[in-house]
Amino acid sequence: MPNSLIQNLTADGTDSTMLSLSGIDLITLVGCLALVDPKRPGDRVEVKFASLLSLLQFSKSCSHKVFSRALIPPGRRAEYSTGRFSPKLVEAIKSSIERLFQAKCVSFRRVVKAVEEKHTHLFESYGFVYEDEDNVLDLDDLPSGLEKINTCVSCPRPVYKLRYLLSGKLKPSTKFFFHLHNSLVEELKGVRCTYKFTKLSVKIFSLLGRLGRERSTVRTLLLILRQTRKDGFFVRSNLKGTLSALGFDSSHFSESCRRLDRLLSKLIDEGIVVSFNVDTENNRLEITQNKNWYQEASL
Repeated sequence: MPNSLIQNLTADGTDSTMLSLSGIDLITLVGCLALVDPKRPGDRVEVKFASLLSLLQFSKSCSHKVFSRALIPPGRRAEYSTGRFSPKLVEAIKSSIERLFQAKCVSFRRVVKAVEEKHTHLFESYGFVYEDEDNVLDLDDLPSGLEKINTCVSCPRPVYKLRYLLSGKLKPSTKFFFHLHNSLVEELKGVRCTYKFTKLSVKIFSLLGRLGRERSTVRTLLLILRQTRKDGFFVRSNLKGTLSALGFDSSHFSESCRRLDRLLSKLIDEGIVVSFNVDTENNRLEITQNKNWYQEASL
């Protein structure tokens, strides 16, 4: 994951629209980055929504209520589960990706005795992939009966979808594509003077499934996993500012400290954190990460 993105999500005072992203938006972002080829991060990524949901380890339990005169008594309904994702969940992921397409971040580059900041979008391009009898449709050369419309008129960047002319309904799409912005591509390539990247274990998705996918949980986890000291120890001298940067409600300081304490205790149980100290009197946070947590393939 590009370190500029982690900096945007965990550092106090970063001027970025990423601070408004929800927990599911952040999980979706990490999932999209996991789909990028580390050897060719600038290439177009095309993936099914179902494949992304499987990577994020969402459940496929979707119950249906059906009525069948032949199998059950009149007026009765039966429920059964299918091996597919909930339509509401699929739509939620689609909405998250659209928000990520509009979001901006601050990329950092080290220059002589200074740090250069550049405001960029996360994605250079993004769109839906439409197929007709296994043939990919060209949105600028559509067959009769379909039209291309911008479904996000109020947004600064258009999001195009296909609509049937007769019914006015949107044509379903099961795939999407995106290109990462060039500044983030350079970080993933390890270009000199950039902030480069942090490798995240594939365990992170199952871990977030157990801990919960709240915004503060994702940010806290990214802050811990980014640390590079060999002993895993790091300090944040401004506890209030850190709570705010991690998505906790800094206006309720005591309650936010208790929530952070509970989260870090769970991370000890998960083997990610060795020890921690939420020092409210000295406005200080100390955490020691378990550096042996990486024991499987990385993203």
